[in-house]
Amino acid sequence: MIAPHPPRGPAPAAASLAAGTSITATTDRPAAELGALPGVHGLVVDGDVVRLEVDADELDTVLAGLVRLGVRALTSRPPTLEELFLHQYSDDR
Repeated sequence: MIAPHPPRGPAPAAASLAAGTSITATTDRPAAELGALPGVHGLVVDGDVVRLEVDADELDTVLAGLVRLGVRALTSRPPTLEELFLHQYSDDR
């Protein structure tokens, strides 16, 4: 008997992280309050520069929060392969 093919596509954990976004922004006002927003992970504030990861389904909320702080520069990118790997195999999951 031949076994059925396994389901295709990414594993659920990888799919949820892959749907997220890394954001780096320069703001006019302190951005520590963004850590209280849903879907924000790994918030780092260094003066007027903020770095964070955000779940795709909360991106609108986080962007609105950034706008309230006065955005002067913004960069966003999907997670790197290394970030996906580290997330998948970290003890923090």
